[in-house]
Amino acid sequence: MDTTPGAKSSSEKLRELSLFPRSSGKPEPSSEGPGEAITPAAAGISLARHRLDEKRLTFSEVPIGTLFGQLFDEMNELVRKEVDLARAEIRSNVEDGVRMVKWFSIAGLCAGSAMTLLLIALVFALAEKVPGWAAALILAGILLAVGLIASLIAWRGRIRNVLAATQRSLKGNMQWKHEI
Repeated sequence: MDTTPGAKSSSEKLRELSLFPRSSGKPEPSSEGPGEAITPAAAGISLARHRLDEKRLTFSEVPIGTLFGQLFDEMNELVRKEVDLARAEIRSNVEDGVRMVKWFSIAGLCAGSAMTLLLIALVFALAEKVPGWAAALILAGILLAVGLIASLIAWRGRIRNVLAATQRSLKGNMQWKHEI
């Protein structure tokens, strides 16, 4: 948005083009000099809608082409706004996800460090009953077995067909397209 002094907002430009009703029935004075007229495209509106508003025709007097032009312009604007909303929502979700990953990383680092210290304490406790190297070896074997079991469980639950539902839907759409 232009913040220079004397610059007009898009709503002010639209009011000048008579798209929005003015608060009073009198036209607002324009600060633009001669030769600085705002075109409908510069204000972000369609030429069909601008011409329709200039003439102030009733609905039954408006040519069908103008109505369709206005309809398509409004549909384009709606799609554009929906895409902008989706982009903003995705950006927000990604930012929230990144923030979550950062905090989980810190939590994981702290938990890993605490687990390491607990394992060292367990080795020292076992070292009173058996030699230190044997205590460390016993604990390492137990941890290796737990890790192996966890990895086998994870491997069994892996994704075998990436985007399976999407692939089925696309195949169905392609078959439907070929039937037409």
